[in-house]
Amino acid sequence: MVTPVHNGVAHTLRFLESAQQLTYPDVKVVIVDDGSTDGTAAAIASQFPMVTVIRGDGSLWWSKATNIGVEWARANGADYVLTVNSDTELDPAIITTLVALAEDNPRALVGSMVVTAEDPDRVWFFGTVLDLASSDLRNVNGRIADFDAPREVETLTGMGMLIPVAAFDEVGPFDDKRLPQYLADSDFALRARKIGYRLLVTPSAVVVCDIESSWIAAARAAPRLSHPVSLLFARRSPENVLYRWRFYRRHWPERYRRAVLHHVASVVKNDLLLDFVPRYAARWRRGGRQPAE
Repeated sequence: MVTPVHNGVAHTLRFLESAQQLTYPDVKVVIVDDGSTDGTAAAIASQFPMVTVIRGDGSLWWSKATNIGVEWARANGADYVLTVNSDTELDPAIITTLVALAEDNPRALVGSMVVTAEDPDRVWFFGTVLDLASSDLRNVNGRIADFDAPREVETLTGMGMLIPVAAFDEVGPFDDKRLPQYLADSDFALRARKIGYRLLVTPSAVVVCDIESSWIAAARAAPRLSHPVSLLFARRSPENVLYRWRFYRRHWPERYRRAVLHHVASVVKNDLLLDFVPRYAARWRRGGRQPAE
């Protein structure tokens, strides 16, 4: 199991507590700590000494940190790699379930159902589709009762994705050069699909994610004038236009211009005009004019 982290020690420790409850008999947990400054590595060493911690300098981001963890797993004889985020908690049977499904489908990547910590009946992810109507990515979501069997999907998230180690020989690593933070997981899954791997999601493998701990959620809670620029251009933003351009051009070449334009229009309308502007105006009315940023 490979998990990149950068600060967020409380989340990481809760994640590792849930990992201790896993029922699968042989799990090695690798944390790639990319330059945390909040004592993450020391806390893990103190409370979870069995966990392998690989230290980075803060320049790895998700994709390269995950690649480093994957290389450690391969060098140490792993048959599968589970990629998963640190702001999650894992169902104890998740790896047992995913491995059983993977062994029944030898040429497949197997994803988990992701539910929200705020509302554990709300399914945030059960596969992702490339939506031709909107020219964009769209998570399949709903309620737990809506999903009762494994399903083949168009692409996957790295939040609970089980990958056979042999797949890395064919697909290659996560693209840490062109997609250092977001979309590298979906990109990897789509590259695997193009060479014959099936992409499956099962409702029997559950990841609980603290969606509200994300960078965007924190930015919405305390809106700043720099937020519009950060949302569209910051490396840590899932809405980054450059990374969207690269992703769409690789996997949707006949529609990538339309997809990027639609994405920008959607961000401007939904994230900025309908969300950021009212929040910032309310903050301005409550506390007076904010300093320029």
